Amino acid sequence: PLSDYTNSPEDVRIRRLVARMDRKTLSESRHVYTISRNVASRLRRYNSLEGTPLYPPIRAGLKLEPGPYGDYIFSMNRLDSAKRIDLLLDALAQAPGVRAVVAGTGPDAETLKQRASRLGIASRVEFAGFVPDERASELYANARAVYFAPVDEDYGYGAVEAMQAARPVITTEGAGGVLEFVENGATGLVTQADAGAVARSITRLMQDPSEAERLGKAGRELVRSITWDNVVDTLLGAAGFK
Repeated sequence: PLSDYTNSPEDVRIRRLVARMDRKTLSESRHVYTISRNVASRLRRYNSLEGTPLYPPIRAGLKLEPGPYGDYIFSMNRLDSAKRIDLLLDALAQAPGVRAVVAGTGPDAETLKQRASRLGIASRVEFAGFVPDERASELYANARAVYFAPVDEDYGYGAVEAMQAARPVITTEGAGGVLEFVENGATGLVTQADAGAVARSITRLMQDPSEAERLGKAGRELVRSITWDNVVDTLLGAAGFK
């Protein structure tokens, strides 16, 4: 339901052509690297090819240094159904008094604002729209936790960004590559994709800043090795230059 493709004969034909082209061209490579284990799994499933995960770092403009564990949940995403911001809003309706800042733009922006109004939480949700890197860095660094629960995400930059800022990540089952970083009770909280479950995770971290700090620090340590130096060294080594 989230795809631009349907099961029409024409769309099925295009998908098969793409898979065939991928299989032929990628099979000619000496080494294939993917941005996550999730993408490597898809490559194996649809193309019968093996790929090695090689995590790319976040964009250079963000300066993510840990700050205090503030009084809001932060989310920065494209505002469309695949990112499940609606689930966050539904959860906030069951977490009285909790405030959230939602950054980003997208086709569902107005629909989400209307949903917040219907749920009676509009005063607790700031839709910040597009934010420049400096402001995004501040919002990450001062949040209590970051909500990032997309549907079967390829990689999960939002999770890596949160962890670099030492913020615990609240996510859900089925989030894809995000779950390669977020371990329940270790670097964040993983729940069912259910508003009540997400609300309990939000409430848990809002009531216990020491747990938020513990999870956040563990996450920051986990992603410390995700650097361009590591990516470049790996690729040069595979090409025989090192």
